[in-house]
Amino acid sequence: MNNNYSTLYKLNSKKKMMLHKILILSLGIYSLISCTSQKNIKTNDKAAERIELSEGQQKMLKGYPLQVKFNGILEESRCPKGVDCI
Repeated sequence: MNNNYSTLYKLNSKKKMMLHKILILSLGIYSLISCTSQKNIKTNDKAAERIELSEGQQKMLKGYPLQVKFNGILEESRCPKGVDCI
């Protein structure tokens, strides 16, 4: 009787492990399928507007309730002209 119980317990534990593996694999596949890529993001059809601002100048963007202000440059990391930067 004891031998039958231990065999039954081993089968049940193997089935439980298999069910856990199937569940985890299924959740992983579902999460990958349900992800959306950036290619599917809808974009606005309005053409991009290039604006040029001097320090302290501000402008309203056409078609948007948004005002942009250029406060200044905090740090310049480009090399000056005529200098070899290392």
